Amino acid sequence: ALIGYMTRTMPNITFLSNYKAAVALVSTADPMYLVQDVTQKQAPIRATSIVLAAHADECLTLFIAGLPAFAAPILGSIRYNNGISVAHTDSRLLPVNSNAWCTYNILIHEPGAAGLKPYVINYVANRHQNDAQNPAYDHYGLPQFFVSCNPHRPIPDHMILKAADGSPAVANLRHNNFDFDTMQAQAGIETIQGYQNIYYAGGWTHGSGLHEECWAQGQEVAALILDLSLIHISEPTRQ
Repeated sequence: ALIGYMTRTMPNITFLSNYKAAVALVSTADPMYLVQDVTQKQAPIRATSIVLAAHADECLTLFIAGLPAFAAPILGSIRYNNGISVAHTDSRLLPVNSNAWCTYNILIHEPGAAGLKPYVINYVANRHQNDAQNPAYDHYGLPQFFVSCNPHRPIPDHMILKAADGSPAVANLRHNNFDFDTMQAQAGIETIQGYQNIYYAGGWTHGSGLHEECWAQGQEVAALILDLSLIHISEPTRQ
């Protein structure tokens, strides 16, 4: 829905998804950047500003020229864990009392065990992928279904939902660690937002990367782009 809204209402913005891109700084001042598809399936695009809304390590590989030197160590300090995501109908992964269900439910491990077990979250998808207050996006009723990241107990095959092609709705995922290095990187990224017309967004840039935190970060970046008085145009202090 968000991509569709941006495409319809923001013709001056080119939204690139699943795009094998390489970004290079152009010698001419306007537009500053040339975005090329390394697979050569799409024509090059010129842009005055770049918003990087990808994983930190992917942002590093996107730039073949022009990424500020002091941005690289900030992006490089973010570490990721691999995980698995499963869409299913097994309510046993949530509390027995459904009145205790939240949109997302985080499993708390026994003290001392957190380092041995992965981060686990169980989404009630009927709430998470729905907006009951907006008729245009109020689609999900019953049956209840869930999405579990790193499920803490086996999910029977018959309870795993199917993707559009008939395969099990199971996907690998990567999520950044939320540790002191990430917190320091987030403080550093704030000082370089807008420098050389480059902006940084995505889960790794704000808090632990929950959806409302990504939304808040998106609003902050949009405000910087729209209000030139807020853009950092001088070289920031190195962290």
